[in-house]
Formats: sequence, structure tokens, C-alpha cells
Amino acid sequence: MSKFQSFGALIPYHIWMDVQVCGFIYLITNPIDHKYYIGKKSFRGGTDWRIYTGSCKPLAKDMKRIGKDKFIFEVLDYASNQRDLTLKEAMYQIQFDVLNREDFYNQNILGRFFKNKIDVI
Repeated sequence: MSKFQSFGALIPYHIWMDVQVCGFIYLITNPIDHKYYIGKKSFRGGTDWRIYTGSCKPLAKDMKRIGKDKFIFEVLDYASNQRDLTLKEAMYQIQFDVLNREDFYNQNILGRFFKNKIDVI
């Protein structure tokens, strides 16, 4: 079992089976290159959240290059609805300053604020 599939063990049974919990905020750590990714995953939609790896292309490229089993996957927080899930993801990304740090894979926050984007007035 990969470390990512162990998300099932990291989320206590009473939490992930609770209908009041719609998803979680996670941190993926690349211990070789010392890079991180903060994302969210909803339990809805029929996808298998235990093997979800995020939507970030640079992260996916490194997982393929290094091997997904080398990465560390952690649950940071839970949310009871989609609004709170999105809000908590943005809060963690802002708290860790993901757009201004080179050690984060995140390229945007909410699809509106982007890394290395120059605003033209």
C-alpha cells in the first residue's frame, strides 16, 4: 500500500463515514526535492480519493519521475461542505504563502491568483 492510499488510515473512520464531512485539505511533501503542495479533495463525485494525486502538472511530473511512493501525504483539515472546503484550502495556501515560495508546487489560489504573474495596469 502506498503512503497516499494510507489516507484511509489517516482519516478516522467516524470522520470519513460521517455525512457531515464532505472532504479534506491535504499536504503532499516531496522529501527528495523538499517541495510541497496544498490541495483539497471532496468525497463526492465518484472518484477514489484514496489514489487522488492532485491536479498540479509539475507535481504529477515529479511523482512520475521520482515515484509516487516516495511522497508523503497528510490530511491537514476537514470540511463539512463545499464552501468551507474551498475556503479552508485558500486559507492554508495563503497561510503558507504558496505563491511566493519556490518550495511549493502550487501555481494558483482559487484559479484567480497566480504564481509569478505580473499585473499590468
